[in-house]
Amino acid sequence: MLSINEYEKQQLRAVCGQLLWVSTQTRPDIAYATCFASNCVNQGTIADLKMVNKAVKLLKKEPLTLKFRKLCFAESLIVIFYDASFGNLKDGSSQGGFIIFLVSSSGKCCPITWQSRKIRRVCKSTLAAESWAMIEAVESGELVKTQFCEVTQTQELDVVVLTDCKSLHDTLHSSKNVDDKGLRIPIACLRQRVRDKEMKVHWISTKIQLADCFTKAGAPNAPLREVLCTGQFSHELYKVLFNKEMN
Repeated sequence: MLSINEYEKQQLRAVCGQLLWVSTQTRPDIAYATCFASNCVNQGTIADLKMVNKAVKLLKKEPLTLKFRKLCFAESLIVIFYDASFGNLKDGSSQGGFIIFLVSSSGKCCPITWQSRKIRRVCKSTLAAESWAMIEAVESGELVKTQFCEVTQTQELDVVVLTDCKSLHDTLHSSKNVDDKGLRIPIACLRQRVRDKEMKVHWISTKIQLADCFTKAGAPNAPLREVLCTGQFSHELYKVLFNKEMN
């Protein structure tokens, strides 16, 4: 791979900054490309420049409108979609991402916050990457819940975490210790939250995991874009959250 020169690095850094601002404000669908590009500035290649240019073209070609629906807070949930990718960044680091919605019992939803960035831990396995990514997502969800309750003066909302990692889901609903000793404390923290009913963790298939495109190149972002544009969850997601068919 051909490396880029200093001038091209400056251009890449400038465009990354612009993409970062846009992705954190109104375009979660380009969060993966922004995170990946930001982590390859110092060791950038021509292929990286092409990827960034592709993200810029996507912004211009496919506009996105975020729709915020009117919700009944008394019947709402805080729903966290999160995902992780083990060792996918250029320096061997892992990447985690999440998006948090406020969802009513009718399936209407509003995006609250989202993020895609390098996991600030050394991950030795997919389970480790998924665990640390979930912890960061859950902590952000708890902050959202606290701030929401303070502002609206309403009762605390239930938090639901949706993961497509079956092994982590099963681990959190088991009392068996994980083999990786470095994961035992974070896993114990997540288990305690589940046991104390501070959150619920459901497994979903990858095809309806809205955060999948936050951590993987080429992952389809159409499901995420549809939810953001319509402000409405799909029938499959609604059934997972409320355990019944949508009216």
